[in-house]
Parts: sequence; C-alpha cells; structure tokens
Amino acid sequence: MPEWFQRYTGDEPHANEVRAWHSERIPAWLEAEPYTFAMFAPESADEIADHLRLREERRVLFSSSSPPRYHVVFSESSFWRSPGGPGVAVDQIRHLLGLAAEHDWLHVRVIPFEVSMRYSAPDFTLMSMGDTDYVYVEHLNGALYLDKPEDRHAYEEYWKDVVRLALTEAGSREFLERLVRELRDRMSR
Repeated sequence: MPEWFQRYTGDEPHANEVRAWHSERIPAWLEAEPYTFAMFAPESADEIADHLRLREERRVLFSSSSPPRYHVVFSESSFWRSPGGPGVAVDQIRHLLGLAAEHDWLHVRVIPFEVSMRYSAPDFTLMSMGDTDYVYVEHLNGALYLDKPEDRHAYEEYWKDVVRLALTEAGSREFLERLVRELRDRMSR
C-alpha cells in the first residue's frame, strides 16, 4: 500500500461518516472482482494480487460491528467508462446494488448524464472523524489531506450541490437497474 494512502485506510473504519464523490471510477472497496481484474489487467500477476489484497483489506467495513455512515455519489460515467466494457459494468452495478441492499449504512446515489452540473470536481472524500475532519483528494502521484477550514468548507459546499443533483437512493437503484438492462441489451446486439 502506498505510504500516502495509509492514513486514509487507517481512518476509514473509525470514521463517523464518510461522504465520497466519484466522477469516473469505483473505489476499491466497492469493486466487484471482475472490475478489479479488468482495471489492472495490464499489470503483472503480483501487482494484481496486491490490488486484490488491498481491496479485501478495505472491505473489513462490511464485517465491522460499527461501520461509518458511508454516502457515495457516482456520476453516471463511473459505470459507462467501466474497464472491461459492458459485461464488467453489469457485474459491477449488480455487485454495488447487492452491497447497498445488504448494508443499511451504505448509501448509494447517482447523478445521471441528463442532469446539468456547473462542473465536475475530481473525486474526493469528506472524512468525518469527530475530532479531526479532512478532505481526501487522490491524484496521480499521491494524495492531498486538506484540513484547513476554508478547504473543507469549499468541498462541503460542492458536496451539497452533488447531493441536491443526485437521484434519491430509491431513484438511483431504479436507474442502475435500468442501466443493467440497457447494457445487457447492447451486449446482445
């Protein structure tokens, strides 16, 4: 695990609440195995094994007796730009729907393409620890941990916009079920 990611993974299971925006991808702990394999296919077998191990380590949240309230909002592009194509996307969506149905602390919402947004910020996570809150922003060479009040405020405001624009949880579930049908239809052509 990269050193810059260790603080995040150490804090995640102990957080009170986690709120995450994902515009293009699925985070490791919510990935279905075919998604992980497709994403890291160009890498060596050892590197793929490392990614799978990290994914499983982060999935400890699913067996925790007191997981954080986890709210995640995805752009529709997170599903259309799935590595491995439509078949992997279908598996991923079904996996995500199953996780959300099994765990009442996991709240999944989607912003469809037809919803107008001012702009799409890079992926970020608002980590609420109670005494130490911060914004986590990953980039190509590492990550930023933003804990200044003005930084947190800017991301909190953007989060409010994202939540306002997203479908409800029930609406997101229906949307994702329709998307599965559409992707399967495309694969059968």
